[in-house]
Amino acid sequence: MERLTLETLARLVDEAPTAEEQALLDADASAQRELEALRAQKNALAALPSMLPAEAWVGVKARLLELGLIRRPAAGGAPNGRGAAPAHSADQPLPSRSAAVRRLPAGDARASWRRVYHAAAAVILFAGGAAAGWTAAPAQPAGRGALP
Repeated sequence: MERLTLETLARLVDEAPTAEEQALLDADASAQRELEALRAQKNALAALPSMLPAEAWVGVKARLLELGLIRRPAAGGAPNGRGAAPAHSADQPLPSRSAAVRRLPAGDARASWRRVYHAAAAVILFAGGAAAGWTAAPAQPAGRGALP
């Protein structure tokens, strides 16, 4: 007996099942539980507020500062022209390690060689796959499929 897929169960959250789908649901208790769980999840998500109120972000910002994920602005640095702007304001995330890595410009010699290496690797993989397929293919008798 076939089983209802997760996609079908998700569709049945909002739609009535066909006779065949209903028969499969009646015969499979785990599918019934999954469908009920999906419906409960949909109702729980529908009951959520549309977005956090502005006051909630104050708590989020305080928690991020506490965890060290964002920094407070530097003491004398304001972006209004009376001092140097801070490297990172409290609303900006800390730079990641990848941001500190120097990116090579597109015209750089190393970048162009990288493209050559990628193309060579693609050719080698294609040729290797063709050779593997050629050697793994079963030999056909001379009378069938042979060119005249």
